[in-house]
Amino acid sequence: MKYTPKNREMVARETGLISLNTTKYSQNYNNEHYYNPVCYQLFNSPQINWDGRLLGCCINIDKDFGVNVFDVGFINAVNSENYQYTKKMLKGKVVKPKETKNIPCASCFVYKSMLETGKFIP
Repeated sequence: MKYTPKNREMVARETGLISLNTTKYSQNYNNEHYYNPVCYQLFNSPQINWDGRLLGCCINIDKDFGVNVFDVGFINAVNSENYQYTKKMLKGKVVKPKETKNIPCASCFVYKSMLETGKFIP
């Protein structure tokens, strides 16, 4: 997903940002993919849907890890096999499994970019 504001000068002036599109961000930040910070949510602030489904991050809005936080509790949900495996995928420590039904990141454009560039979460 690429986005550049129409009035770049005003946005740069008002926000102080030096990167106003994903290409410029990559150039300014050592060619790391712009959306990698979103993946940190799986580690630091896992997103939970209103109905208790564990989503992982804010980009994922329709798939889940096959566990419900309201049913199994937060600790059990984030320690579930699929969730832990996904965190290893995002770090580049394991490959995408053949069965990805309860691993939303497997079909995410951010993870696909990580695979293409070889740049995973440290």
